[in-house]
Amino acid sequence: TADIVLSIGKETFRIHIYVLEDRLEDVQIEKIDWQTVRFSWNNTSPLIGYEIYQRAKSDGDKASQTPVLVVSPGASTTELKLQRAEKYSFLIIPYMLSPEGNHLTHDSWQDSFFSSYFSWSYPPMYVCLKELAEKDENAGFQNAITKIENIAKGQRITWHPVEDAASYTLFCSESENGSFQKVYSGDGTQTQTTLKRKRGRCYYYKLRTLYPDNSYEDSDSKSMYLPLKKAAKKKAVSVSTAQTIKYGQYDGQGNWSSADQTYYYKQKNKLHVVVVGEETLNDYTLGSDLKVKSRKTVKIGKHDTWGAFYHGEDGKNYVAVGFLNDKEKPGKTVIRIMQFSGKWKKQKTCNIKADVFFCFRGIWDEFRAGNGRMTMSGDRLWLLCPRGMFTGDDGNRHQSNIGFEIDTKKMTFKVADMYYVSHSFNQFLRFQNGILYQLDHGDGYPRSFHLTRLQEQEREIYTDEGEMKREIVWDKEGCDLLTFENPEGGNFTGANLGGMEIGSEHILVTGLSAPQNYTIAGVTGNEVGLKRNAFLCVTSKEEWETKLIWLTENNPQSSKVTVGESRIVKISNDRFVILYSSSSANSQMKKVHYVIVDDTGKILKKKTYNNMIFTGATQPILYNGSIFWSDVEYHWSGSKVYHYSIPVLQ
Repeated sequence: TADIVLSIGKETFRIHIYVLEDRLEDVQIEKIDWQTVRFSWNNTSPLIGYEIYQRAKSDGDKASQTPVLVVSPGASTTELKLQRAEKYSFLIIPYMLSPEGNHLTHDSWQDSFFSSYFSWSYPPMYVCLKELAEKDENAGFQNAITKIENIAKGQRITWHPVEDAASYTLFCSESENGSFQKVYSGDGTQTQTTLKRKRGRCYYYKLRTLYPDNSYEDSDSKSMYLPLKKAAKKKAVSVSTAQTIKYGQYDGQGNWSSADQTYYYKQKNKLHVVVVGEETLNDYTLGSDLKVKSRKTVKIGKHDTWGAFYHGEDGKNYVAVGFLNDKEKPGKTVIRIMQFSGKWKKQKTCNIKADVFFCFRGIWDEFRAGNGRMTMSGDRLWLLCPRGMFTGDDGNRHQSNIGFEIDTKKMTFKVADMYYVSHSFNQFLRFQNGILYQLDHGDGYPRSFHLTRLQEQEREIYTDEGEMKREIVWDKEGCDLLTFENPEGGNFTGANLGGMEIGSEHILVTGLSAPQNYTIAGVTGNEVGLKRNAFLCVTSKEEWETKLIWLTENNPQSSKVTVGESRIVKISNDRFVILYSSSSANSQMKKVHYVIVDDTGKILKKKTYNNMIFTGATQPILYNGSIFWSDVEYHWSGSKVYHYSIPVLQ
């Protein structure tokens, strides 16, 4: 403070001035307990106090123009009680007292804070007690479950004490993204429980931590497979299901994949086989002997291209088909996603028109030269598939991937903000703990097996007027798992993509490839004619680094052994089964190779089964302690469909 004194003749004028900062910076924020946060700062003057304004994220544009707290002059710390899970923004404005006791402040910052936008030059502070607690990983709820153990009559689940917890509730599901049911409740002193479980199944657990204000948070899911006391026997059963011959996803190691024609799912512990027909689906219910007990024929109507089937975690069935649009009509339906009940009663339909935009405009061809895949979380269903675009400026029709997010309550869609790959010759989707994982087989942009991690995040953006606002966006992080030699090779990449699964700390991807830039038996490259070997790529979620493991190392030039397409089956977050076949030119004997690995890609066990068929044309499933799939064996006199079952090795 200071006085300016002016003397004009006999008159004296005194002007009292106040000098203060327009805002407070360098504020330290710390959590005191489950409902209290402390603000502290360096206060260099006993004349300055502070007004604290607060708005909650859930309030939207509403913000009180009255300070939530007034700090007396000279103070350098204060505390506030907050809702633990709520996200708040704060503005701290310095003030000085006039002789009349009024607060003198710079009021320019309050105006933007009270509006729906924030000034880019002075954004507010964001505070969330939950996020402050998570900074200490050992005290955070997200990784609360520390161990799952198999015991004589079930499983024992252990968790570490979560800071400020009042009580715990444990939920369980047999599906990673399915409906979780409550299986245990206990007070905040408990850190373990034992549950009876059925053998031959994998169980996923989530821990809900409840706090004294009745708010709660759920941990990430963790899983453990409970093996049978006695390993199941392998089975090969001849059946009369209407399954068509298909030699793998790439159907004879072509350049691109085609959609699966046979699918499997479990419902009330019954195993179902869904086979695609021309205008129908046949849903076969199997018995414990793997033979057909009943069949349901479902009409799906006329269509031009088959897309995908998905048995949702909501118990409903989803079917996607396509319609060609050679004349590039913007308003034509090109993809139809039909929703059925678990008993195949048709419910709602989502029609996707051709005039959609994902990097480039339009769809004239869909589901060809690629594979439709779906995954689900809550009320949201994602579809990733190939599409032929409208004619470009160069006069050509190009191909790429495209993704859609469907609201399953309304069966409405929007184009998903996924990673663009062109051309994309095979596609995979998986969802785990709030993160969507996308995998593409690209031949140009990029020319690789490309893995993308997509996670919803809140981002600050600035308007043309220089004001800041917040929006939810998909944050994308990607990496190339295996790049392909010969950039001028066009569609030919010398590789096949088999499948992707998500572990606790890694993403696992399997397939076949020529050596590319690796060396196998002294051979490198991906020229036409080089034989392909089975591989496993393991990518760390933390470092986002990939290591490639060759599961076979046959000489790409001279070996007489041909390796068939591979698939991967998730047993639990730490156990995976990789299946592929091999055949010899001399004996024509077909062998199915079974490799079980952990989350790091370490090979735990191997086994070979003779006289079985595994083309890799369908995605096997875990069912009652065994890996199940079906395949078509072709003979000169005809063909036979077999249902196969091999035990999960321990």
